[in-house]
Amino acid sequence: MTDFTGGDISSEVRRPILRFGEQSDLGQLDVHDVGADLLATVKYDIDSSNRLFWMKFNSARAYRFHAEAHCTLYHITDAYEKLIEIDGSRWQTEVKAASKTSMWTLRHFMFYAESHGCLEVLAESVEHGGIPPLPPDPDL
Repeated sequence: MTDFTGGDISSEVRRPILRFGEQSDLGQLDVHDVGADLLATVKYDIDSSNRLFWMKFNSARAYRFHAEAHCTLYHITDAYEKLIEIDGSRWQTEVKAASKTSMWTLRHFMFYAESHGCLEVLAESVEHGGIPPLPPDPDL
């Protein structure tokens, strides 16, 4: 498989962090800068109850969003309504190479939401909350 620019991604390792259940209906996705962090919130409906899920990317160094119409299999595979981490991504390598310092920890996170698109973030870490427990996913 290649990334959306045609680059080879065979060296990437994708790890799921969490997922939404099939019973969830994802709504609005919002992204906000909060100092050095990035906060993404997703409104969703589960069992006719509106809920809010959040992901806080700590020490975010870069992020990009691809509207659903501009997403490719690279953005959807493994990340469909899941938050995943990608080790060895081309984007991660490019940003590290352009960096003036090697002090930063740059972990590549990706989240794809149907009807919205794909959010990618390079950050030190991620926290999340507001999601109900789901049945175990064998991939997690």
